[in-house]
Amino acid sequence: MSFSDLLRERNLSVNALSRISNVSAALISDLNRGQTSLFEVSGQDLYDLSQALGLTIEQLLQREKLLRPRFENFKQDCKKRLRVLGDHDFITDVIASKDIEFFFRHKWYPEAFYLLALLDYVCARNKVMLYPDYKDLRSMKLSQPVYPDEVIILAASVSSDRPMQEALRRAMPEFLRYNIVEISV
Repeated sequence: MSFSDLLRERNLSVNALSRISNVSAALISDLNRGQTSLFEVSGQDLYDLSQALGLTIEQLLQREKLLRPRFENFKQDCKKRLRVLGDHDFITDVIASKDIEFFFRHKWYPEAFYLLALLDYVCARNKVMLYPDYKDLRSMKLSQPVYPDEVIILAASVSSDRPMQEALRRAMPEFLRYNIVEISV
């Protein structure tokens, strides 16, 4: 779905979206005509547009073109989302956005489980009850462990699986339950 389709679907003009998002009408017009891609827009403008449209940044980008980011980039985006929103707003935002369901439906299992693990971690850290709608997903996991790129590179550079064993030992339990090796958030 193109950006112009999104505006049409929301019954918004270029100027109306500019007013509610504080993004320049010229940029929105370029997006509307397809002269600029959402993937070329600054992070702040992308954030402002997503907020004005009631979408997450991921949802906004995915509506233009279903483009799967590298997993390491996805993880960094999730961590940034947590830092920007703070714990409680992050919990609310992840549940409301239905991003976990979106990723799972599109068979992006590492992304679905990573975001679910991060949600569970933040809930545990804040003594908030786990969101019950993900009960079925919590009984699943990836078939093979997913290690951070730096661990894989280190293991290859020293020709040993010792860095992978150490990462597994230090992995956060909320992530490890889905077979994702994450050492810090």
